[in-house]
Amino acid sequence: MSPEISKIIQSNRDTFYDFSSGVRANLLWLRLAKLVVATASAVLFSVFSDPFLAAVLTVYSILIGFSFNVLFQLFSFDPSSLVKGDASLERRVRVDRLKTLGDELFYNISYFNIVSIAVVVLALGYSFVYAPVPFLRRFVHVGLFSTALADARMYLELLKEPLRFLGCSIFYYLLIESICTLGRTIARMSFFFSLKIRLQNEA
Repeated sequence: MSPEISKIIQSNRDTFYDFSSGVRANLLWLRLAKLVVATASAVLFSVFSDPFLAAVLTVYSILIGFSFNVLFQLFSFDPSSLVKGDASLERRVRVDRLKTLGDELFYNISYFNIVSIAVVVLALGYSFVYAPVPFLRRFVHVGLFSTALADARMYLELLKEPLRFLGCSIFYYLLIESICTLGRTIARMSFFFSLKIRLQNEA
């Protein structure tokens, strides 16, 4: 994993605290709950239909594009425009907190993008394996690639079910993680813009 991605993941984790008190949140039970739900989903729904994968690809492509648009809005935010020369200390503190929240939202959205891209990659992989389009199906059954698959088939057959279960569990976990991250980010974005509008109206 690259240092940049590791930094985004860690910075996103650091945003789990109460904004008023600064008390850190315990994420252990939340992660365990996500893992249990993902595992149960993999047991119950181990085969993905073509319409389901198509819907996932469509929705996440839209969400990723939307999130980049929000990132551009955060980049254009200038907190100094909310502070005049005679601004009170209280107002300066509130603007500083707004700037901190904006910086944290950058990592929240970046983390959502990383997880969402992983979901898209896995969905594309499952589309290729379980529901290949006609030209891919013809490609899979020609040439050396077909021969290599035939030679490896007996080895892959032994690992087929464990790998399918592991892949499904990872896919569902990332899906749940992205949905939770999206919901939390939307809530924090609403708070960010409400605080920003309040400061602008008080100027």
